[in-house]
Amino acid sequence: MKNISEQEFWQKIVSEFYTQGQISQESYNCLNAFLECPEIIEMLNGCELSSEECKQYRAAILDVLSTKRSDLTKREDSIRQKLSDRNKKAEEYLLDEKTFIDEHMEETVQFLIMQGICKSQGEELSAILSSKVKYRKYSKHKGFSMGLYEASPVFDLTVGNAERGSFYKRVPKDKYGKLEYLFREDGRLVSIIYYSSESYHNICCVLYSKSYIYYMVFEQLCGNKTLYGIKILKNLNNKLEYLKWCVYEGKTGIHRVGKETYLYDNSKIEKWWYEEFWFPIYNENTTLDGTIIRELCTGIYDKEGYMSGYKVDSYIGNRLAKEVFREKLVHISGYDEFYLSEKERLDTGKDSLRWKYPPNYFD
Repeated sequence: MKNISEQEFWQKIVSEFYTQGQISQESYNCLNAFLECPEIIEMLNGCELSSEECKQYRAAILDVLSTKRSDLTKREDSIRQKLSDRNKKAEEYLLDEKTFIDEHMEETVQFLIMQGICKSQGEELSAILSSKVKYRKYSKHKGFSMGLYEASPVFDLTVGNAERGSFYKRVPKDKYGKLEYLFREDGRLVSIIYYSSESYHNICCVLYSKSYIYYMVFEQLCGNKTLYGIKILKNLNNKLEYLKWCVYEGKTGIHRVGKETYLYDNSKIEKWWYEEFWFPIYNENTTLDGTIIRELCTGIYDKEGYMSGYKVDSYIGNRLAKEVFREKLVHISGYDEFYLSEKERLDTGKDSLRWKYPPNYFD
């Protein structure tokens, strides 16, 4: 049988899963926009798959989905067993979180397709993006994943703003423990490299479409760059709508998925939803129940209009967690308020506190 171009194959897979109701309209749009990125088109250019390879890719995705759904069934049984003397509460709990788990399963399909597209082609994608680099900057790495260019504005506000590190004036002689930022001529980020040792580093390739930014995080393993995680920012009418992410892990295919959704009051972000689901892992050596985290954060602003802190309400389904369970069946932080230090609130430089107005990553 005649070979098919890899670009055409993935377009068909996306349409097939959308038609079957495996992915939402939003995931369908996001995947097609990803396949239309010039760098992805160049990466797949000339690549062909045999009919057997096509079957293997499709089967691999379906196999992971089947495994994940089986693990979720085992998790449900485990919860019922824990609450055997309160079966009604167990059923209420499972029903209340089912909608959100179903949504995360849809995201999982999307991320498995993206993993299939990228496979272990970090070297190819990195080489394509390197040809676009016009200048570089460096900063210290202080435990925050992307330093001054963290994809999550929430993480940037709540954690990263404290000590993001400052740019070096010159290229550092020793890159160990440093972050290297590579830019296009127009100032857009091309990629971020974290040098965790002299011989080992991670690279995040940044791709742009009209409505999305894709952060493809590759780990350096055995001389190859292997896809470790993906972060996707969605832009709607020049405002961030969401950030969603996936972390891959070994043979399990996907370890966890999550999403931040931003809610605005005029020009500033007033609230944001934080949702994350850790898939349960069942094998011969360990049994970890899946954990679902869902929190609504509300920003606290001072008189000058700068964010001075935020409060958090944790939920199970649509109900406040503290009103549903006291047992620690899932991660529950309950209700808390957090405040930025005076230094954090007053540090309003261009590359410091960026939250008086919503950050716009799409300029």
